[in-house]
Amino acid sequence: MFCQRNPKSCPLIEVLDPGQYMHGDIDIRKHVHSYRMFDGKEWSDNKGQKISDLTDLWTDDLVTFMLGCSFSFEEALINANIPVRHMELG
Repeated sequence: MFCQRNPKSCPLIEVLDPGQYMHGDIDIRKHVHSYRMFDGKEWSDNKGQKISDLTDLWTDDLVTFMLGCSFSFEEALINANIPVRHMELG
């Protein structure tokens, strides 16, 4: 609902079914650079440290939300020869 109400700043690209961790040939539990898990009250590590693999923490009730960012469209802009300001400015 948050993403639906804030589509420009938080574009929702995909929502996987509960427990689903494969998206194509990507295992979402271990193919993302780092993770932070929040159980509604606190972060899973209690220290704010990032986690590199969720395999041992994964449960069948977890839901994956894939959010977009500028990387979702920058490549298309560059391929169309449309300038990307922050890249132009270094």
